[in-house]
Amino acid sequence: MNKKIAIIGGNGFIGSNLSNYFLKRNMEVKVLDKFINKDKIDNTKHLNVKFIKSDITNTSELINNIGDYENIIWLVHTSVPSNSMLDLTGDLFANLDPLVRFLIRIKDTPNIERFVFLSSGGTIYGNPEKPTPIAENHSINPISNYGITKYTQEKYINLLLNQSQIQTFIIRPSNVYGPNQNLNKPQGIIGHAFKAANNGHPINLFNNGQIVRDFLFVDDLSEAIFQCLNSNYKASVESYNIGSEIGVSIKEIIDQIEKVSKQNLKIVLKPARPFDCNYNVLDCSKFKSIYDWESQTTIKKGIQTVYNWLLNTNS
Repeated sequence: MNKKIAIIGGNGFIGSNLSNYFLKRNMEVKVLDKFINKDKIDNTKHLNVKFIKSDITNTSELINNIGDYENIIWLVHTSVPSNSMLDLTGDLFANLDPLVRFLIRIKDTPNIERFVFLSSGGTIYGNPEKPTPIAENHSINPISNYGITKYTQEKYINLLLNQSQIQTFIIRPSNVYGPNQNLNKPQGIIGHAFKAANNGHPINLFNNGQIVRDFLFVDDLSEAIFQCLNSNYKASVESYNIGSEIGVSIKEIIDQIEKVSKQNLKIVLKPARPFDCNYNVLDCSKFKSIYDWESQTTIKKGIQTVYNWLLNTNS
């Protein structure tokens, strides 16, 4: 029997890629979002995909729209790390309140089998004491409101679903990139740098580009979530890092983008920002020890894929 998956916040970058990934595997997908753009989903006439305009602030409507779909993926978040600091209370309320009200309503719902929540391995841990890969048992010390909100959401998920029958996965991805990125949002250095290169616009380089990140291609994240949805592992709530486990500096990313695009970026050097971790590379051995998964896409191949997508889009 084909699995039925409801993706809350499914119209965005990660959601559209997840939908395409699941549809190729003959799963039924329901995309729930405040904004709907069917162009992001391959073959929108496919019988296995439905699009429903739904607002997370209306809990009853959201649950009714999910219907009998037994697998739920919560992707929606109204901010990114760089702008989450602009309105601390507004950001917290906009993201925490709808999730908590939703969890209260579904925790005793018999038809829901799995719940996947996308947290943030890139922000919740904060700065590690040493530049070594970060495991799930590392201390939690976020230095941005985005990371604090994500971790608070995690704690409520544990509180409300730990004793339920719902198999729950808290996924902590590293820096996810790939096709369908929103190039107008201040998130995602790869898409942002390509857009700057194509338009001849300057790009800010913070801390001389020495910040080290773990870059995860979106298809590798999709495969990890696919593994979760097919899991027979019965833990009520479990947290997993998902990343490439390879550290790459922002300067190296810029160099690779210049090489692929054959253009020299206009670099504006800026001091380090207070909400940027100096080093963030994830240790994913916990997930890999249970599931048949490993990151497959090298940063070189992934950047080339994003560039190819950009050549065929009007973004």
